[in-house]
Amino acid sequence: MRWWRLRHPPARRWAATLASRRCRIPNVRPASRREREIRVSRRALARCRKGSNRRRKVKARLARQLRAVANTRDQHLHRVSARLAREHALVVLEDLRIRNMTRSIAGTVEEPGTHVAQKRGLNRSILDAG
Repeated sequence: MRWWRLRHPPARRWAATLASRRCRIPNVRPASRREREIRVSRRALARCRKGSNRRRKVKARLARQLRAVANTRDQHLHRVSARLAREHALVVLEDLRIRNMTRSIAGTVEEPGTHVAQKRGLNRSILDAG
């Protein structure tokens, strides 16, 4: 891929882990930190009756938690991109096909659903990377 063909993707689609020989930037993994409270909120939302005040409050709480994860990821990526732009003359991005990487596992006719739990964990990790 030529450097002049690179597009400037939105910040949320950037790879969170960037590496070179001299520079390694760790991933913050914001969703894994708040995984339990998001799971609890989603479960509470599933138990609520549609149209109730409690559902509205639980929905707002879940949206706030998901927004905090997105804000943490955006802030980290913004700081990383600013640092890379400040310290390096050339920055190259890898165009990963995240949708293809997180596709559902295809089982066989004899064994449908083999290694589904491992694939689910891998997908969660890939999507948490941003």
